[in-house]
Formats: sequence, C-alpha cells, structure tokens
Amino acid sequence: MEPELVSGIVEINPFTKTQKISLGGLLRIRRYRQGMTRLLGTQLLKNLGLWMRYLDVAYPAKPADYASTWPRCRPSCVSPAGWPSS
Repeated sequence: MEPELVSGIVEINPFTKTQKISLGGLLRIRRYRQGMTRLLGTQLLKNLGLWMRYLDVAYPAKPADYASTWPRCRPSCVSPAGWPSS
C-alpha cells in the first residue's frame, strides 16, 4: 500500500515456484543436470553453499552489483531464521 517504504524484497525460501523436472533434460543436458542436482541438495540439506553453486549454474552472468551486494545479504542467509525448516 506504501511502496516508498519498501527498499527490497528477500525470498526466504528458494522454492517459491513449482519445479518441473525434464527427464530429457536430465539425460541430455549437463548444465540442467548440475542445476537440478544442486537445487535438490539445497532443498534437502538447507545448504547455502549448494544454493550458491546452483546460482552459478543458473545465472553464470551476475548483475553488476553482485559482488558488493552479496556480502550484505549473506548474514541473513546463514542466520538460524534464514533457512526455514519446512
């Protein structure tokens, strides 16, 4: 209702979109297989390192401000509340 009060939005769970797995992609496309493996590991283990490795596969070209923004975001990702138990 007051967008000027919002400075940013952070997803608290990387799985807000329903994932669809392509069997053909898993068999034929190495990058797809890597990404899906890392996503599965992230979801099962709640592992930030796997999530970051998934992002490297999913988004090989990072935004210009990535290097300066990530250090500010990391503490909230590793806090006890950063990875929901559900």
